[in-house]
Amino acid sequence: MQWRRYNITITGGNAVVTDLARHLTTTTALAAAALQSLTLFPLAAGEIIHAIKQKHSTAFAGGAITAATSEVGIAGSLPRYCPRFNIFQAVADGGVARILQRGPLMKTINGALLNGAGAIAAAGAAVGDRVISAAAYGVAAGFTEAGSTGASDLAWVPGVDVEPIVTVADQVQQIDAGNRLEYTGTFLLETGGGLESDAAATNILATIRTTGANVNVLTAGVLDIWALVSRLPQVALDIG
Repeated sequence: MQWRRYNITITGGNAVVTDLARHLTTTTALAAAALQSLTLFPLAAGEIIHAIKQKHSTAFAGGAITAATSEVGIAGSLPRYCPRFNIFQAVADGGVARILQRGPLMKTINGALLNGAGAIAAAGAAVGDRVISAAAYGVAAGFTEAGSTGASDLAWVPGVDVEPIVTVADQVQQIDAGNRLEYTGTFLLETGGGLESDAAATNILATIRTTGANVNVLTAGVLDIWALVSRLPQVALDIG
């Protein structure tokens, strides 16, 4: 198990990512877009991320930009390992984001149900999240006690009524074809856990988001990201 440290510096219209252990740098032109993902390192097959830490030493700023954040994850699930961290704020000892991966994390998300199959808006759902359970709650017209009781507690089955694995960020796909407009769904999701693949490397990304202007307006900013990584024993070597 080892800590790895990566530095992102904004300079001359570029984002320079430095692997501080190996003294390797990658320079990428800043994007004319409100977000940009930068590759930190490939997580090799069998490797697990146990913890992530983000801390900036120079606030990100430039032009008309009014906010900037950084998150750590993978393609399709950009905040998987560390959620958005305010890198626009003034530098201070308290300006740090940490997250430990002690196995899968659980989260509960609500979303208004639909009349027929479709995408339920569920802010916070990430691609790859497992839907552990789903339930629908509602009230009948008039908000009477009897009507509310009759319309509440509709149990749903992942894989039958809703998708078992989230396929689109901030959505849970409704499979049930009935009219459920008077219901609100509550979904218990499982996310994270660290291990990405036993077969192939997976790029770990740092994504910078800006508000007020595109990322390419940034003229300043220095961010350090630490990753605690371990490697599983390989069965082929008879040590696992």
